[in-house]
Formats: sequence, structure tokens, C-alpha cells
Amino acid sequence: MKTKPNDGDQHVFDPAVFRGLIAKYFISAEIAFRKAEDPCWKEMINYCQPSFRIVGRQSVRGDCLLLYEEEKLILIDKIAKQKSHVSLTADLWSSNQNLGYLGVTAHFIDEEFELQKKIIAFKQVSYPHNSFAVQDGFTSCLLEWELIDKIFTLTLDNASVNNRAMSDMRDALGSQMFFRGEPFHVRCGAHVLNIMVQSGLKVIPNAVGRIRDIIKVVISTSSRLQSLCYQWARIRS
Repeated sequence: MKTKPNDGDQHVFDPAVFRGLIAKYFISAEIAFRKAEDPCWKEMINYCQPSFRIVGRQSVRGDCLLLYEEEKLILIDKIAKQKSHVSLTADLWSSNQNLGYLGVTAHFIDEEFELQKKIIAFKQVSYPHNSFAVQDGFTSCLLEWELIDKIFTLTLDNASVNNRAMSDMRDALGSQMFFRGEPFHVRCGAHVLNIMVQSGLKVIPNAVGRIRDIIKVVISTSSRLQSLCYQWARIRS
């Protein structure tokens, strides 16, 4: 079907391109696939292009996965052509169902000297969540994205299972890594700082508890709060 835009140029409607745009919209707007079967959505699409065969949620899901695979190949090729190495940050956590998940983000500087950050993995880690399972999850990610010889560092929290997994991975893949994997494993500074703070809070629970009790007493009534504000104003003046 041909339509004529305002500029007078002919435009040929391509259903394949339109389906790709729908997939991009669902991903960008983080819309649930079931919305593809919403009556109002179907009515709008039918009004804009009556000749288009409206796709359901399974088709939209398939188009999104196809788009992901296409973008993945483009990103793999882009990383492979970079002269710089890639650093990874990762996090492991358990869901409410006690299922372990691994998320991996790649960081690299492109040819325009711009820092790029791409999520390259979000996968379930097999049970039990020991060092072997963690190592297997990271190894499969590196192989999938062809990053073994491109990786510079991998930042993780300071859990003992991660330390063992990274040591085993360095022994297995170190010969293919940059500097044989010597700078590979980096402990997350924020996680180490959090451990220090939590340890410190265990030493001073009584002092913290008393301060909280004082705050509760002061703000329990408006008169006490007003009196405190008045005294503070006098001190400052």
C-alpha cells in the first residue's frame, strides 16, 4: 500500500519494517508483550494501516528476540574492532524464590573516546551457587561474547565464593587473557566499605540506639520539637 506524506514523496509501507519498529517500541517503553493483544492497541494499528496483519504477543516476543540477536552481533563486532580492552562489572543475587541470577555489564572506550556501558548477560545461575556454578556462568558469558582475550578486569563483591571462582577461572583461561589474567579480579570497593560500616555498627549499637531514642522523644510532640528548634536558634545566634 502506498501513502503520500505531506512532502509529496511516495512512501511504500513495509510490514517487516513496521514489525521491527513495534519490537523496538515495546523494548524501549518496557511494555509487557500481552499489551500487543489490547483492543485499543489493535484499533489504533488498524486505523493507521488497515492492510497490516496485527501480530500477537508471541510474535512481538519473537521479534524482540530477533532484534536482540541482531544487535548482539553488531555489538560483538564493535567490541572486536576496538583497540581498547573491556572491563566487566557483575552482581549475583537471589530472588524471592531462592533462584540465583547473574548480571554482567561491559565497560569500554569506543573510537570516539566515549565510555560505553552495555549489559551483556542476565542469566540464572545453576544450584548450588558454589564457585563452580559462578565460574561456569562467567566462562559461558566470555565465550558467548568472544571476550576472553579482550577482558581487562572483572569487578565483583568480596564474597569467598567469587574469590575461588575467579582464581579457578584465571588458572583455566589465564594463558588467553591480557597479562595472563593478573589484574583480572577486582574487589568492589563499595562492597568492602559496606562490610566495614556494618562491622562498625555492630560495635556501637548502644550509642546508635540511644540517639534514635532521643530523636523519637524529641519529635514525639510538636512542643518538644519547637523547643529544640528555639534552643538551636539561640545557640546559632
